[in-house]
Amino acid sequence: LQSSIGLLGRFKRPQSRRLIDHLLQVKLVHQSGPLVFTHTPPTKEMLEAFAKLSVEDLNSLFQQGVRSILEGIPTDHFDQSMFDRLREIFLGAGNRFNTIPPEDDPLWQTSADQGKSTFVFGHDFLSAGFQDRASGKVGLVGLDRRYGMPGTDLDSTLRNAAWISPD
Repeated sequence: LQSSIGLLGRFKRPQSRRLIDHLLQVKLVHQSGPLVFTHTPPTKEMLEAFAKLSVEDLNSLFQQGVRSILEGIPTDHFDQSMFDRLREIFLGAGNRFNTIPPEDDPLWQTSADQGKSTFVFGHDFLSAGFQDRASGKVGLVGLDRRYGMPGTDLDSTLRNAAWISPD
């Protein structure tokens, strides 16, 4: 996407405006108490980002990039390379093939110390269900509706999915 697109001015209908307004509020990651919701399994790069920046800061940087694309703001008003890197780290579905850091990786303890004790994520057909990290201080909950579906090698007992309501 090029930041010079400036899509906001092109959408005049109320339905389009509501969609754009929604896109401007989309979070890269959501934290509710000790629960952290991410698009893909937590990778080493995600944990490093969490160690350096708060969830609010990560979301703010991401939303600045989305706004820049939608409003056509020149890239000197925000860090384009940071936005691109955040998209790659947090939204790339290819992350499901990255190895989740091992249990003894110190970044898990950092996450636990920051109050992030459970990560819930999709796009994980390598490890269904619940896994422990940092000697039980951090839990991983992989959700992916493809588990056990026809045409996959995965046992149907591994199939799981969830709808997470804002309430």
